[in-house]
Amino acid sequence: MSLHSDQNLNKLTQLESANGRLVPALQIFAHALKFFKDHALQELSDELGTNMRINDVRWVVTVPAIWRPQAKQFMRQAAYQIKAGALY
Repeated sequence: MSLHSDQNLNKLTQLESANGRLVPALQIFAHALKFFKDHALQELSDELGTNMRINDVRWVVTVPAIWRPQAKQFMRQAAYQIKAGALY
């Protein structure tokens, strides 16, 4: 919910980790989305008995309607990092 409540959200926003270290929020959300993508591709590959690739799937990321435009854009940027291969 930090995306929804942060009034100054931007690509430089930082979150505090459990050990007190500041980490770029965009990196955290991009890694979370990458995990979901990798897991979904693995599950599909296992079920279908074939090697599913990223372009074999039409990906849709939904966000709560109550989120402000800045938060929606932030999630879009995180998803684009994965599409561009910035996290491979």
